[in-house]
Amino acid sequence: MPVLSTVVTDYLTAIKDSLKLGTDLGSDVRGAAMNYLRAQDMATVLDLLQDAMDQDTPLTVVDGTASSLQDGVQASASLTLTGLAVDTQTVTIGTKVYTWQDALTDVDGNVKIGVSAAACVANLVAAITLTGTPGTDYATSMTVHPLVTAIDDTGDVVTVTAFTSGVSGDLIAIAETGTNMSWGGGDTFLSGGLDAFGPAELDGHVVVFGAATTTVALRGVEARVASNTAASLTFAAPLPAVPVAGDTYTLRGGWFDSHIADLRQGKGLAEAPPGSVYGSQSQVADALITALRRRGTHASQLLTFTGLAIDTQTVTIDGKAYTFQDSLTDVDGNVKIGVSAEICIDNLVAAITLGAGAGTAYATSMTLHSRATAEKVSATVMRARAKLVGTAGDSLATTETLANASWGAATMAGGAAGGSGAVAERNMGHPSLEVGAGSSTSRVVLESLGVAYRIDQFRGMKVVVSGEAPRLVVQSDESSVTVSPPYASAPTSTTAVSITIPEDMLGGSVPSVRTHPGAQAGENAMLADMIEQVQAVMASYVLPV
Repeated sequence: MPVLSTVVTDYLTAIKDSLKLGTDLGSDVRGAAMNYLRAQDMATVLDLLQDAMDQDTPLTVVDGTASSLQDGVQASASLTLTGLAVDTQTVTIGTKVYTWQDALTDVDGNVKIGVSAAACVANLVAAITLTGTPGTDYATSMTVHPLVTAIDDTGDVVTVTAFTSGVSGDLIAIAETGTNMSWGGGDTFLSGGLDAFGPAELDGHVVVFGAATTTVALRGVEARVASNTAASLTFAAPLPAVPVAGDTYTLRGGWFDSHIADLRQGKGLAEAPPGSVYGSQSQVADALITALRRRGTHASQLLTFTGLAIDTQTVTIDGKAYTFQDSLTDVDGNVKIGVSAEICIDNLVAAITLGAGAGTAYATSMTLHSRATAEKVSATVMRARAKLVGTAGDSLATTETLANASWGAATMAGGAAGGSGAVAERNMGHPSLEVGAGSSTSRVVLESLGVAYRIDQFRGMKVVVSGEAPRLVVQSDESSVTVSPPYASAPTSTTAVSITIPEDMLGGSVPSVRTHPGAQAGENAMLADMIEQVQAVMASYVLPV
């Protein structure tokens, strides 16, 4: 007994389910079959897009709960004491004021002056974090700071860090009135906060916890993102364990997962309109356009080598220096000089990204660059790239002291934000399409492929005949398109023709994708063109990391 293909069985199942539910199949079964073929096409294209958007770069959790995680970089600042604090002088973080006292009184914010600068630091850290001894180090009535935490850093320095990662931490004000203390560089705000994600752009994505995840119960777990801010992800369902700082994960593009599955199985998308088993194809096309609009570009810069790096010479990216060494020592930033320019590049890329070679290609103590990543372009060229999409990456400095290598410029360049900007019109016609004999002022005969087109295949699109302004296609038959407004005179035969999807069609009532893998070569060529468009547009797409 022959076995039916999955496509056929899915199609028959969909027809059966529709009949049971009383769904209209349209004027004939052939209409339903055509819808099914179109749905399979759209699923193929979305599969390609899904693959292109998958994120392979390991990310690291900053903090988390069972239903969310936080990522990015937390803003911070350091307060240095050069001597004892002075009675009644203050330290302000956000809106909370800490007042130094010789004789401690029980008012929220009061901190006891210690016997040394180090003791003052310890008491202030205890007051901010509510550790130490209430009533001795700080007022019993002290409340924990709502926005920051703090650590005792090298005895005479208090380092304050925002609880929440992201650029919002850069808005936390800092001040002091002390004669023996100052915030680093005269800062008036915390700084260095870095968003991890594009706001509200990861709905439906999937977080996959990696094998290096410290919380064992999360290794291999997949969790779908319900919503996100610039620095946090909220999951659709609770995780089996709470992610902690250092847990690794990757982002897998998930906008289209459910659409692909529904299309493959012949199910409707959202509310299926009358006459269609599978729903409106334009809904999926809209999702595709939304994703393309969300793309942005990462600022980058090229470092070109003409020879070996030299001992003690450096490459600096956004303040982090990488020092080349003949004999590698274990200090963050140190990179082993290779036996060729190419190996120098390999080692430097590994150091920036924490790739293979810790302890041999670069220092074991190396830390991951927080704002940039890198890739090898060729045997003599490395590209440094901002981790986040957008123009902010253009300000990342790229400098070096190398005798045998140089950057293309002193900063990265080319960053551009994603958003809701216009998507370039897409040519849906075959490259060799020409005007055929018999065209009139309102009708253009399409010739050169020798195939029949589907009726109204191009309705709502634009036709551009070389030397003429674009015209709207009001209808099309198997060999021609009817245009509006008419031409002043009939277009000349053999003149090149292109057919495009205009921006105002995207999201409109007219389905913007009208292809199926039938026997007609012209329609197949259009499907191939569309897939090629998706691949080309998404080739440079990199999700924020």
